[in-house]
Amino acid sequence: MTTKVNVGLLGAGRIGRVHAENLAYRIPEVNLVAVADVYLEAAQKCAADFQIPAVTQDPQTVLNDETIDAVVICSSSDTHAQLITEAANAGKHIFCEKSIALDLDIIDEALTAVEQNGVKLQLGFNRRFDPNFRQARDMVAAGEIGTPHIIHFISRDPAPPPKVFIDCIVQDTSPPVTGLDGRNTAVMGLAAWKSYRENRPVKLSEIW
Repeated sequence: MTTKVNVGLLGAGRIGRVHAENLAYRIPEVNLVAVADVYLEAAQKCAADFQIPAVTQDPQTVLNDETIDAVVICSSSDTHAQLITEAANAGKHIFCEKSIALDLDIIDEALTAVEQNGVKLQLGFNRRFDPNFRQARDMVAAGEIGTPHIIHFISRDPAPPPKVFIDCIVQDTSPPVTGLDGRNTAVMGLAAWKSYRENRPVKLSEIW
């Protein structure tokens, strides 16, 4: 069991900077050692703001670094599936912002790479970690929803999703939000789009 995880950040835009701050200052098990962004100035600013030692425009530089254990993918959505595949093939654990892709074949290729390389993949469905949403979900699971209730939720700051991801690496447990969850959301979206186009109910099994 490891106690310190070397992490590389892929993407230094808005959400990348949010994760960079959490990784650098709020998750003591992390060494945030590198940041990559196709816009070098964005990567450089992120590195300066959050004390990240290595900066590059090329994500392959991060993926090829054998000292890096995991990557956090915050690049544009159209790059997610490819970066998941490449990171898995490089033996890196992966936290990726949603979505994986819009094409199920492309999603399946990425998930196959994850499975074949035995790495962990967690998707950034942040509402899964919101205490209010979790409480509502737990009430549904316990059969408490069905009769009207007046519910008062106390707002609390959720643990940032990358913290849960890092805990999974340190403790060698499975992520609570996996690539299959990402695939399921794509299936639902494709079914909804097909239903709209064809003006009829569409079963998920038609897409799956």
